[in-house]
Amino acid sequence: MFCEKCGFNNNDGASFCQNCGAPINNAPNQIYPPYQPPVQTIKPKIPSLGMGITSMVLGATTCAFLCYAVIIFPCAIIGLILGCMANSRAKAVGLKNGFATAGIITSVIGLVMVVLSLIFFIWIFDSVDSGYYYDYYYYYFINSLPL
Repeated sequence: MFCEKCGFNNNDGASFCQNCGAPINNAPNQIYPPYQPPVQTIKPKIPSLGMGITSMVLGATTCAFLCYAVIIFPCAIIGLILGCMANSRAKAVGLKNGFATAGIITSVIGLVMVVLSLIFFIWIFDSVDSGYYYDYYYYYFINSLPL
C-alpha cells in the first residue's frame, strides 16, 4: 500500500505509514461500472398531424356555424376527407391520430346536422302557404333591385 501523503510503499496490512506516520486508507479500490448515458425515448412523429388538426377544426366549424349551411357543407366534406386521409396514414405506421378521429366525428355530425336542418327548413317553407310568402318575397326582391 502506498502512503497518500508521502508515497512510501508500506506493507499491505499497515494502518499507518512507516515513513511519515499518516493513516493509510485500507479500503480496496472500488470499481465503478462504466458510465452509460440515459436512454432517450423518442416519441414517434404522427404522420399527417396537421391534416388531422385541420380536419378537427373544419368539423368543429361545421357544428358551430350551422346556420350558414351553404358555406359550411363543403367545409364538412373537406374535413371528413382530410380526417380519413390523416387517420389512414397514421394507421399505416401503427399509430393513432386523435385529431383526425375527432375531425371525422365532428365532420359527420356537422354533415348530418346540415342535412337535417335543410330538410327541416324545406319542410317548414313547403308546409306554410307558399303562395303568399313567395309573392311577398318576389315583390320585395323585384322592388329592391336598382332598375
